[in-house]
Amino acid sequence: MFLYFEQVLTAPQAILLASAYELVNVFLEVPSGYFSDRVGCRVTLIASSAAHVLGCILFFAGGPLWIFLLAQALLAAHMVLNSGTDSALL
Repeated sequence: MFLYFEQVLTAPQAILLASAYELVNVFLEVPSGYFSDRVGCRVTLIASSAAHVLGCILFFAGGPLWIFLLAQALLAAHMVLNSGTDSALL
């Protein structure tokens, strides 16, 4: 992904996107487990899939930096919501 980012953004912006992904990962990890326990695994996995689809659509659309930041946040939310929930459902 970094090579793709460098084609459409500057190097500092690409590093910012990687940092944004990790920050969203850190801040959503614990609340996502609580969300999964309260709302249920099925709803959490649906939200995870929706975040993944929206993030991919935004990456495909491209545009200014804020669109890429939102797409990165959605992909991080997808990973966090999926993390552990799929195993708990099984």
